[in-house]
Amino acid sequence: MKKLSFLFIIFVIAFMGCTPDNDFTVGTQQDRVKQLSGTWTLNSVTQTDLFAKNYNYNDPANPNVNLISQNITGIAPFSSIKLTLSLNGTAPGTFAIDYGSAPPVFNLTAGTWTLDNNLTPGKLNLINGTDTTKLVLYNLNYLSANQFGLSRIRYEGAKPVIQYDYAFQKN
Repeated sequence: MKKLSFLFIIFVIAFMGCTPDNDFTVGTQQDRVKQLSGTWTLNSVTQTDLFAKNYNYNDPANPNVNLISQNITGIAPFSSIKLTLSLNGTAPGTFAIDYGSAPPVFNLTAGTWTLDNNLTPGKLNLINGTDTTKLVLYNLNYLSANQFGLSRIRYEGAKPVIQYDYAFQKN
């Protein structure tokens, strides 16, 4: 009984010694706009069939064949695409895309670029006049390692059908 009382007292003392940490800082905030600026080369392109993904399609006869997602980088010379994002002071400014011999996957070659939120961006828009290409940013935590990604979804009417993921490396 004395041992149980002693353990209870130790537990109570240890529990009372715990105080909540109200310091919620994670570190210094990154300047995502500045990190996105520069010239980027497309490394890989992945195509995802969203219909197949939603219904978890597979081929039992060919289990090694992925019917949902395919790396299509080798189908066309995608690695020749270079995206240059320039700043207007500390804000997003202009962009230029050199497709080389690759297909024009973003439909535009030059214009301005915007972000949905400069502090914590999630979407990037490429704009030329009345034409806008809407893209979703991903892998922003890898910007410090000079990498990031853009996703683009193709629609059939209002229904999302195909997603393309573009992985970029900074030159």
